[in-house]
Amino acid sequence: MSDQDVENSSAAPVKVRLLTFDWLPFTDDLSASESLYDAMDSLSADGAFFGNHYLQKSGVSGIVEGFTAGLCDAQPVQGRVLIFGGGATPTLDLRSLPDSLSSEFCGSVSDGLVLPEADFCWLHFESHGTAEETGLEAVLPLLRSLLEPECVVFVTSLAGRAQQSTRFESLLAESLIHAPLWVLGAGAGCCRVQTLTGSHDVGCTIQQLLRRGGCVAGGQSELDNGPIDLVPLCYGPGLNLRRELLIEHEAAKAVRCDDFLLVSCVSSPNTALSERRMALYAKPEDVWNLNDVAGEYHAVVDELIRRLT
Repeated sequence: MSDQDVENSSAAPVKVRLLTFDWLPFTDDLSASESLYDAMDSLSADGAFFGNHYLQKSGVSGIVEGFTAGLCDAQPVQGRVLIFGGGATPTLDLRSLPDSLSSEFCGSVSDGLVLPEADFCWLHFESHGTAEETGLEAVLPLLRSLLEPECVVFVTSLAGRAQQSTRFESLLAESLIHAPLWVLGAGAGCCRVQTLTGSHDVGCTIQQLLRRGGCVAGGQSELDNGPIDLVPLCYGPGLNLRRELLIEHEAAKAVRCDDFLLVSCVSSPNTALSERRMALYAKPEDVWNLNDVAGEYHAVVDELIRRLT
């Protein structure tokens, strides 16, 4: 990042608000309500929508691991984590949260909710049994109130949900790892970003915003397949970055690159000798081709296997 880019950053300290949901339907979920589609369209009209975003790990660790990746001298991200749900205790596994983030279970969302003044605040909404209270469309007014000057808002999910078993999927269901992501308030107009991004990028971008105190519209630094800053992509959605993302999901591991998805999984973990299966799927941009093409691209398979080990 050049000195000129730093000089173009906002002078005032930036506030960062991260809104996560335990699950968000993607645009291919035909069972989603019309109000949900309206909420998703409304968000996309106000900021950057990342249509090729993947969960590198489910739960909070997918974002937390991006806080300090590649930043050896980075200070721990400090702030508050507020959890909203209908139960007596949160269902979210908080063991991956760093000590610098204090968590609090708030129960239902209150109309008079007053958020902490901390530079960073993480709001997580659990929809189990209370989707009408904590779904994306229900918290849209709260989200709008966060878009104050010098506030950057991230909206995404921490996990995916498998579609019906009758639906044809790969060894690792796309709906489990492909998630929506919006970045609002970064100073750019509405856009759709097709560059391959992952949940570690979200944590990395939050860390960068808090360190420099504002958004930078400069060019992307040289890639090493580690987490990247998402803000430059909001200003240049047409940037074509060559990337590879490592994805871990329960008994499966995968590598997602621009053109392929390699999945390695255990077919039957309950057996004494589990057969490990591996398949390669062709995925140019966000077009899904669920045919195993490992027999056609031997060199690609060999190279991506080395990334998994």
